[in-house]
Amino acid sequence: MGNYYAKLQKIAVFLVIFMPLLMGRSAAWGKALEVPREFKTISGALEAASYGDEIIVAPGTYKENLILKKGIILRSKGSNDERAGFISASHTIIEAAKVEKQIILGAEGAVLDGFTIKEMQERFELREKNYGVLVNGTAMTIINCLIASLANNGIGIIGPANGKSIIKNNKIYNNRGNGITCEEGVEVDILSCEIYQNGDSGIHNAKKVRVSIKQNIIRQNDVDGVMNSAWAEPVITENEIYQNGLNGIGLQLFSKGRIINNKIKSNRQAGIGLRMNAECIIQNNIISGNRIGIGLMDIGRVEIEGNKITENNMVGVGLMNCQGGKVILRKNDLRGNRLLPISPNRACELIEEDNQT
Repeated sequence: MGNYYAKLQKIAVFLVIFMPLLMGRSAAWGKALEVPREFKTISGALEAASYGDEIIVAPGTYKENLILKKGIILRSKGSNDERAGFISASHTIIEAAKVEKQIILGAEGAVLDGFTIKEMQERFELREKNYGVLVNGTAMTIINCLIASLANNGIGIIGPANGKSIIKNNKIYNNRGNGITCEEGVEVDILSCEIYQNGDSGIHNAKKVRVSIKQNIIRQNDVDGVMNSAWAEPVITENEIYQNGLNGIGLQLFSKGRIINNKIKSNRQAGIGLRMNAECIIQNNIISGNRIGIGLMDIGRVEIEGNKITENNMVGVGLMNCQGGKVILRKNDLRGNRLLPISPNRACELIEEDNQT
């Protein structure tokens, strides 16, 4: 009898500890809802969906404005490789059906995977800032999407929000405004995207955002490749940033950044431009073919170390009205800039160590 009761106790302990976990895991899997086989519209599937459900959308054009739901996955039909290669996205199109601030409104923990987001002509008349996908006051994931030719911004991540949004492996191009706008205290990872030919900046970060920008191609945007303003805190690593209309990367208004291991080439003004009390660590970048390699004006503390700042059209490092700032130049290659490796010091504290000029 003793052994019998001991076994019962072990079973009871197992059920108490592990059944909630097993039930939670099953719930997290959710159910699959198919469009248009089960639901004629994506909106209809969203109405029926619950947390953890997956909505799978067959190729076609769906004229809808969507409001996502917490914890759902909305994805185009196809393999992971087909979605990552934009094959599914190019054949599965969400087109705006009415004039609103956004075509798709995000939701907490939702995933948007493998769609083309398409504009309607009437939205080009909107005067207010608008978005293809707007994540407002929450955090979600956007992957494998084509977001192009929109009336204003491609993606907007606007806070404040709990959690981190992920923007990964998207092509964001030819939008009238910014490719991606991050504002008001959000935390965002922008990874492995191609962001190009947008009418404003490729990425615009402002108002105390914390953004990691890694392994993207950011090119040929009309203004800056990446602009950071108003206490933004970007970490910008391993990107290719070239042929943008002003700066490859800009920091201003008390922003504090880390710019590491990027290729920053052939931007119309500075490869990296800092002003208005911005501070930055700039390490191990290749900065060439710009008008100015690194331009500094009215800055705080800037550390520039181990960069190849060569063959820029004017100066490698330009200093202007930097009174009160501190610049540390250490172990940089500053050879081959057309006018000067370093412009004359304009009132900042300048420390130079082991640079090649």
